[in-house]
Amino acid sequence: MAFRNSLMVDAYSRTGLVVNIKTTEILQQGTSPNFVPFVSNVKDCPIANVNEFVYLGTVLKKNLDLSPDIQRRVRLASSAFGGLLLNRNLNLKTKMAVCNAVCVSTLHCGCEAWALHRRHVKTLENFRISFLQRKLRLRWWDKVPHVEIRHRAHCLSMEAIIAEHQLRWTGHVIRMPENRLSRRVLYGELKDIRNKIYLLVFDFV
Repeated sequence: MAFRNSLMVDAYSRTGLVVNIKTTEILQQGTSPNFVPFVSNVKDCPIANVNEFVYLGTVLKKNLDLSPDIQRRVRLASSAFGGLLLNRNLNLKTKMAVCNAVCVSTLHCGCEAWALHRRHVKTLENFRISFLQRKLRLRWWDKVPHVEIRHRAHCLSMEAIIAEHQLRWTGHVIRMPENRLSRRVLYGELKDIRNKIYLLVFDFV
């Protein structure tokens, strides 16, 4: 079914904005077998449907998979790590401060909304441990545990950092007014989970 976004185009034009057809795309997220692609036209020009695109530094996928976004962040952080390793004029403390401010933040930016699997956390943690090993001049045959490596570098694990950010964001949302969209979405999800639990108990009864 085709749909012409005349109302959207009119709303944009009233504020002096023009829809760029070449850079406008549609990404529909869903895994239902009865999923029907949405067709949209703007000024008789069709808008392309895509399986993924990058929005605010995050890779959004049609199938809601986080793996491409995690891999992209590892590549970006790797390039930043490489430049940091080449600089031999900085001591370890300074390099770790720069690492946390620039490189590690690239790995977990926007993690408040992530629904991570164990493999995602492992990918992020393995990458960071490999960097710490190089900075501490350790080799795999030294058999130094990850806990000891983080202790020497005075840093937390990626799992702890992500959990800290998610808990901080949750507390921020809870303190929002009830009419805020973020708070309504959070409590809507909690209400839906509670209803599912009630239904599960009822079925067993």
